[in-house]
Parts: sequence; C-alpha cells; structure tokens
Amino acid sequence: MSDGRSFVQMFQEMHAADPMSGRAMELVKEALERPPAVELLRGFLDLAKVIKFHGDIARMKILVSRCLQLLRTSQELMPDDCDRELIIRTCGKVWYLCCEQRLDYALEEAHRSIRIAESRVNQRRTLAHARKYVGEIARRMAEESTGHDRTYRLDTSANNLREAMALFSAIDGDYTPESEVGVCLLLLARTQLVRYRLLGDQAALAEAEQLADQVVGMDQVESYDRDLFLAEIAAAKGRYAESKDQLGHLIETLITLPGAYAEVLARAYCARARIDLERRVRGAKTWQWLTCVSA
Repeated sequence: MSDGRSFVQMFQEMHAADPMSGRAMELVKEALERPPAVELLRGFLDLAKVIKFHGDIARMKILVSRCLQLLRTSQELMPDDCDRELIIRTCGKVWYLCCEQRLDYALEEAHRSIRIAESRVNQRRTLAHARKYVGEIARRMAEESTGHDRTYRLDTSANNLREAMALFSAIDGDYTPESEVGVCLLLLARTQLVRYRLLGDQAALAEAEQLADQVVGMDQVESYDRDLFLAEIAAAKGRYAESKDQLGHLIETLITLPGAYAEVLARAYCARARIDLERRVRGAKTWQWLTCVSA
C-alpha cells in the first residue's frame, strides 16, 4: 500500500533500482494499487519496462487497462497525454498478446498502430516500436508456416525490422541507452538464422553472424540474450561442442538468477535440445552414407 509518497517519488526510486530487482517490481505493484491517476499514463513506459523484465502478463494487462480508462475518463489530461494511447497499445497490449501466443491479434494491433502512427508527425517512436513487433511476430509465424507463406513472412519480418532499426537510429542514435537499435539488430539476426534453418539460405546465416557481432558492446541488449544467440550461431555452423559448452555455462548462470530470466533459460534448454537432435540426425546420415559406400 501507499506510504504517502507521490508518484514522482516512486518513479525516481524506480529509475534508481535495477529493473530486474524485486524492489522495482514492488514499486510497480504499489503504483497499480493506488487510485488511477494521470501520472500512471506518464510513467507507462517505465512501469512497462519493469513488468516486461519480470514477464508479468497479468500486471501488464492491468496497467494497460488502467491507462486506457484514464484516457477515457480523466479530467486532468494534458494535450500530450492524449497522444499516449498508441504507445500504450503498441508496447503494452501487443506485448501481452505475443506472450499469450495470440499472434494474429497481436499482428492486427501492431498493424493498426503503424497505420495511425504513419499519419501523425509526433509518433515516430511508436511507429518504430510497432514495426519492431511486426518483425518479431512475422518471424514467429514463419516458423509455423510452409511454402510461400513462410518465405513471405520471413521477408516481412526482415523488412519491418530494418525499418524499425532505421527509425530508432534516426531518433536516438545507435548506442544511446534508450535506443532499441541493438534490440532490432538481434531480432533481425534471429530472423536470418530462422531463414537459414527453414530455407537453407547460407547467405542468411552469414548475415545473422555478422549482425550478432555488431550487437557486442551494445548496452541495450541483455548479455544473456546475445550469448544465447551466439551459441545458436555456433551450432548452425556445425560447431556443436563449442555451442554446447557455451549453453552449459549460460544455463548454469541463469538457474541462479531471478525468475525474470526464466524465458531466456527455457530458450537455452531448447537450443541445447535442438543441438542434440541435429547431432543425432547428422550422425545417422553419416552412418547411412558409410554403410552405402562399404556395401
């Protein structure tokens, strides 16, 4: 419950706290327990950042609902506040729809944001976020597609991520902490890795590795996400022992960290399982070839 502090004081403490920490999440809970106020709108991105780190879908839904309600009912809105709906829907609603695997709805919402943002001069950042989400969603849908749909969605993913990257670069520069250029680079690298896995495109694998190298040193990207991807690249290039060693060290580290890293840990386990499967398949093919040669 509230201890008498203002929203401003709470947000100041939140900025000082590690977004992965339990204290940051306590401050989010406190903000959501208070009667809705316009400060909630103005602090949406800060609150959403912490919620995303902790993967708390339920609280994101509450935050989005409260903010949209404030936009409809508050008598204290300033002109700038009315422009926040699009970023709330893009960085809040699209996010939780993706987490719930409701990708068709998430894609529809992201495209809606793009259509509106493109018609408004003050919504370039929202446009960049929306294109980033379209890029990520299209890649995930491509992994479940076949034939022309698969190729089309991979192309859609890459094109939107490149556009998002260009927008973020123009708005914030490439290396500032608030920029998401590094995030888009890693997402684009993953799209190209998936293109290689699904279509056997060697040029896409080479680009994926090149993009991942560019991410090194960018503070905008979680080191664990980057390390996981580099291990996947090593596996894709047949360096299975190196990849398993990298994944082993990563998993050992992640299991000691807060639950907020559970998604990365799960992806690391999946990557290790994929490596084991690929090694068995490759081994079986080699044995079959040797049997045919010696027959």
